[in-house]
Amino acid sequence: MAAHYDDIIRHYGSADGLPQASVNAILQRQDGYLWLGTYGGLTRFDGSRFTVFRSLAKQGPSSDRILSLLEDPRRRLWIGTEDAGLNVLEGDRFMRLPVCEQRCRVGRLLRAGTQVLAATSVGLFAIDIADLRVRRIGPERALDLAATHRGTAFVAGPDGLWRVDGDALTRVARPTIHAWSRPTFLSVIDDTLVLGLADNLYRLHADGWHVFDTGQPLPGISMAVGDAAGRLWLSDNVAHTRRHGRGAMVAESDPAMRSPGNFGSVQSAWVDRDDNLWLGSNGRGLFRIRRARIALLNDRQGRFDLPGLPIAGDGQGGLWLGLNCDGLRHVDADGSVNAWPTLGALRGSCPWSFHRASDGALYIGTSDGQLGVVGSPHGNVERVASWPGNAIVRSIFPIDASTLWVAVGTQTVRVRLDPHRHVIAQREEPALHGMRVHWIAKARSGGHWFAGDQGVVRLVDGMVRERWGVDQGLSSRFARTLFEDADGSLWIGTYGGGVNVVRDGRLTTYDESNGLFDNVASCILEDRAGRLWLSGNRGISMVTREARARAGRDSSLMSVGFTAEDGLVPVETNGGSQSACHLDAKGRLWFPLVSGFATLDPDLAITDAPVATAPVIERVRVAGQPVAFASGLRLQPAARNLEVHYSVPSLTTPDKTRFRFRWTGDSAWTEIGTQRSLYYPVIPWGNAQLQIASRVGGGPWSDQMAVLDLVHPLPWHQRPLVWLALAVAALAATWVGHRGIGWYLRRRAEREARPMRERADQLARDNQLLSDQARRDSLTGVANRRQFDDLLAETALQRNQAPQPVSLLMIDVDEFKRFNDHLGHIAGDECLRAVATAMQQAVPATYALARYGGEEFAVLMPGGDGAQAMALAQRLRERVRALEYPHVPGALSTHVTVSIGVATQLPGQAGRLSDLVASADRAMYLAKRHGRDRIEVAAPRNLPLIATSENPST
Repeated sequence: MAAHYDDIIRHYGSADGLPQASVNAILQRQDGYLWLGTYGGLTRFDGSRFTVFRSLAKQGPSSDRILSLLEDPRRRLWIGTEDAGLNVLEGDRFMRLPVCEQRCRVGRLLRAGTQVLAATSVGLFAIDIADLRVRRIGPERALDLAATHRGTAFVAGPDGLWRVDGDALTRVARPTIHAWSRPTFLSVIDDTLVLGLADNLYRLHADGWHVFDTGQPLPGISMAVGDAAGRLWLSDNVAHTRRHGRGAMVAESDPAMRSPGNFGSVQSAWVDRDDNLWLGSNGRGLFRIRRARIALLNDRQGRFDLPGLPIAGDGQGGLWLGLNCDGLRHVDADGSVNAWPTLGALRGSCPWSFHRASDGALYIGTSDGQLGVVGSPHGNVERVASWPGNAIVRSIFPIDASTLWVAVGTQTVRVRLDPHRHVIAQREEPALHGMRVHWIAKARSGGHWFAGDQGVVRLVDGMVRERWGVDQGLSSRFARTLFEDADGSLWIGTYGGGVNVVRDGRLTTYDESNGLFDNVASCILEDRAGRLWLSGNRGISMVTREARARAGRDSSLMSVGFTAEDGLVPVETNGGSQSACHLDAKGRLWFPLVSGFATLDPDLAITDAPVATAPVIERVRVAGQPVAFASGLRLQPAARNLEVHYSVPSLTTPDKTRFRFRWTGDSAWTEIGTQRSLYYPVIPWGNAQLQIASRVGGGPWSDQMAVLDLVHPLPWHQRPLVWLALAVAALAATWVGHRGIGWYLRRRAEREARPMRERADQLARDNQLLSDQARRDSLTGVANRRQFDDLLAETALQRNQAPQPVSLLMIDVDEFKRFNDHLGHIAGDECLRAVATAMQQAVPATYALARYGGEEFAVLMPGGDGAQAMALAQRLRERVRALEYPHVPGALSTHVTVSIGVATQLPGQAGRLSDLVASADRAMYLAKRHGRDRIEVAAPRNLPLIATSENPST
């Protein structure tokens, strides 16, 4: 039994903005954008958004039916059309070249030295790259082109094959078959010329043509491409696409690899710089295929698709794996599996914690208060001890060769064993009574560390020598795991509060707001290169060596997240036990999932923080009209409504790209998440510069920025010199005039000043509107996260001045990711708008509904007690249910629902409002874990949730 790496296939169609379902040509240009030729126009793709250039809008090539693409050394884009010849895009200008009177079909383009070859329906043409001079060099009809790595070009026609030598053609001997047929495909794979004919696929060697041997005939092949993994992809003209095994030229084909996806007939392909394979189909859209960076052990036949929890090595290259609740598995180094579905002498079958002793024996803690042991991978499970109350054994850790710490329920017990593993004595540790311990580790400064639901404690000889809890600044009392660095720095992973780093006696909290990928850290593991890996609810994240060294000193922690885009399916890991992660003998990392197990090789995955390229300003509009901006933007004084659209080409992780912006003179950046446009109804006066930066995930912000220089001069009547001149004229008139003239001039000055006052009033209203827009969520219209945080701070100040209750509702749209993945982002946005509108109508004006992030909302209730909060939560839940908004197939509910967590702080109750947010968030997660479409209430601070669960899922 071995973990398997899956292909991650992403489909793009009309719902994603692709203009037409047939993708005839694919090309990644030097700027990183992916360009597509479709029957609906020339298309540019940044990984997130499709931009179409159409002929009818006079902003594209001469035809919308694009067949071929090529980029030359001058970074010009060559565009072959089906019915209007050849075009070249230079900068933002499209040029038509005099090829076949701009009426022929240009099926293939190829660069050969200093010229571009064009295979057309009326012959082969050569165009000089320097001066765009066109020459026809035959044959009468060219079907396809290909070139070797050494630059030798070949052209296929209906009745033969030629080698291109300058402007001359040399005929190449054809494959010996019964009858020559029209070529369907010509390409170079592994520097060998490959030719597709009606009967089979052929390759050219020094001694002539050979059948391309994949174990079966390959008639009518229309496309062949090798991917970054050395596999060969073949597609024919009858809607079959097959994937062959290692080595594109090796006759090896795994039958299971013949139908990797419902691609139909593929007619274009490209391998980008990130090793993604892009396939353009005939009528089924665009596909992106990536080899997963994370392998999965979730085979249903071996019952590895159940929830996993503890993991341990066996010291011989194998693994012990616990499945909840299906007992124990041992996987040998050769992949053979031995299973104990019922854990032998132990009641039940739910292992929760492991410890492998120095003699190779594996100690097993269960979810019903039992401690067992198995002496070898083929031995029997024997019971060592048990405790009443069916409490969970969360952690087992050695004190010495004959004594174990065992954390069971709310007690931590010293268990002493004889050489036969029989219990001699056991004693509860009084200093830890009442604490649910999840993780135990030996402390470098003496004693042991204990992490649990009361924070972290260091115990030496039964005395508490060090404590880190909420009173000492810990972000959450629910500590899940800990890791002590060689320099004594302590990393504390929490459930919902991120990671806390204690360095030199100072505690620093890192969560999603300052670079951490996930606010849950159930296990922290160090790889052989000194990087730290964290498991959580959103996936697996990695902290680089450099970020690890600066932790506790920097205000942010750079981390990289691994999710479904990297092969982690499902993304949620399990935790709350020891050990919930493992580094095996080969340096691979193992993590338990809510379904099976995941493993990754750190040296094969992306292990450095991704560096974002500089954003690109794609278009600028003023008053709805596009304007040129390459050399800066000079506006008329009356100009209004500035739109700036920008992007970063990110074909692998577009959803992880984040942006921020600022105007010159403003040192503070404004972070705007994934938003890719800015809108200003009122344009700033004077000279200004807009700067936009980007980053990927928790990586660093790009050093280079997108810059827009803006000149917006003041109207003449608002310039200071004009005002000074008017003032001097008024004084002179008063001095030389009389009262009547003075009265007249004052009236005239008032008439002249009225438009200025009205303009100033309008400007103030526009600025207020702009401020309101900055505090409103652009998608749903409710308050955004920034306004929510401001209201939270105001509420905290009011409570300090006049104690009052305050409640908070955390609301999450159930299974929204499934909805979004099935129907697309446009449908997902409509769903969020509908849910937000329904809830806003039920929220009183004294309270505030905000979009907290993604599909998550929050309602802040200053002065609201627990009963009022519960009543409002019920109204919101019923309002959403009343929408009867259809959910996608496979969802738990046929209609869209929400899960709500409720938390309240009473007057005079100590605690930060951030604790209130954490309590409501935990209650919301509990609601989702208990079945969704429900409400859960958090107990007062320092008490557990009213409704608790021992469910292993985090």
